Amino acid sequence: QRVALARALVAEPKIMLLDEPLTNLDANLREEMRFEIRALQRRKGATVLYVTHDQEIALAISDRLAVLDQHGNICQIGTPVELFEHPVNAFVFRFMGVANMLPVEGRDGKLYVKGTDAKLADEIKEPLPADAVITITGNLLENAIEELSSHDHPVREIHFGIYCTGDCNLITCEDTGGGIPKELLEHIYDKGVTSKGENRGTGLYLIRQVTDQYGGDISIETEAGEGTCFTITFTRKEHQECTE
Repeated sequence: QRVALARALVAEPKIMLLDEPLTNLDANLREEMRFEIRALQRRKGATVLYVTHDQEIALAISDRLAVLDQHGNICQIGTPVELFEHPVNAFVFRFMGVANMLPVEGRDGKLYVKGTDAKLADEIKEPLPADAVITITGNLLENAIEELSSHDHPVREIHFGIYCTGDCNLITCEDTGGGIPKELLEHIYDKGVTSKGENRGTGLYLIRQVTDQYGGDISIETEAGEGTCFTITFTRKEHQECTE
């Protein structure tokens, strides 16, 4: 494994794919190698796409995680803390190694502990309608396009996706712009707050409003000079088909 890793690194790649690189190692060497890989990544600055079924390794060395189900569908993308504290469905919950899952069911528009009369909520959030998706999508893309047009970055890219499983909708938008200044992050969703000049770029307030209305969760990852990634997650009570 060390030799294979050295061969991959000698070409100084910008991105590396490591598919279960520690599978055949004993426990002690596996523990040592996972941190060695992380240290090498930090020193070389390469992006590493690390494929593993071991959630302990995934949580220990990753900056961001993408959890795929048995059919290859992306269930959730986020930081280890985000996935651990806010899993979007039962599959991600079990993958994170947490055992205290409480089964629930909906009856007459209310949420109960399954098989009991213990009520957890007075109403169940309705499925995400098309106009809400359009509002979020349009404002995210407009914000990303504005960001790229206002910064002279050698790589100008926008990666946008809508992912659906039987349990959730996931909307992501990532740009390679200049990032959101730290002083704005705390107030970025406030009404009237903008980083684009007067009366411009206030769509994040609308995104926050729609996300809250339909019981969603929104997270931002941003880095100065590198770009920004928005991830918005909505749990759903019934399966709906959608395309990426």
